Amino acid sequence: MELVANYVDYTAANSLAAVLRWCDTAGLYILQQLPDQIAKEKLQAMWMKSAVMRMIKVEMLIHGAAWEDAFVNGGCCGTAVLVKPVLTRLGNTSYTLQTELSLASGTPLARVETVMVQLDDDLERPVPVPREQLKPLLHPLPDLVVPSLGQPPASCFTWTVQVRPSDCDLLGHMNNSSYAVLFEDARHASLRHTGLSGAGTTSDSHTSKASIEYIAQARAFDVLEIDVWWEAEHQAYGLCMRTAASVVARAALFPFHASRL
Repeated sequence: MELVANYVDYTAANSLAAVLRWCDTAGLYILQQLPDQIAKEKLQAMWMKSAVMRMIKVEMLIHGAAWEDAFVNGGCCGTAVLVKPVLTRLGNTSYTLQTELSLASGTPLARVETVMVQLDDDLERPVPVPREQLKPLLHPLPDLVVPSLGQPPASCFTWTVQVRPSDCDLLGHMNNSSYAVLFEDARHASLRHTGLSGAGTTSDSHTSKASIEYIAQARAFDVLEIDVWWEAEHQAYGLCMRTAASVVARAALFPFHASRL
């Protein structure tokens, strides 16, 4: 699927969020391969209404500064991005997509693995996915490996922010790409206010590998506290997003120079 990046996607600080947004947009493109039009429309309606993300893993294939150069040199009126999703796993209530992203010129941008769970109409309980209809689309691939991190230490930096209505999607909860924006913002806030750093890390070190685990749903006007810490064992930033009631999401962000795992 070909998409067009606009100027807000050109900055390295927005690269992770741009990748997640493009994957969201192109995910249903795999259904174009189904010959049964009725089945295609039924699946599309079901997924748009009640499919939620549980885990995403990202490998950025281009450094932050080079990202900016690639898009600016690609043309100031919009750069074509090719997004190729593949259905790689089918569970009872979940499915996994792997997506390759590149510039139309051939420059690779990122690889992404997304685990989606199909919920009921109330978005509370998992329900079976239509396995028989989806099996023709299945093309197993090796998993994308991005380690998860542990729990936040007591001394970690905490950044507080409120979810805006514009951060939310049609399901009424904060969109997947907004998590990436807030996690990156929290990381930069920790560097600015406390000098949080690890061996070789700097404030301008861009994220090369990332994992985000979606645990609960953040909604408009929720107040979020995001804990940030440096985990020396994995050479990565750990992040934990929570409301007063529960943990919403966890993330690991690996700086580019430390991410060749």
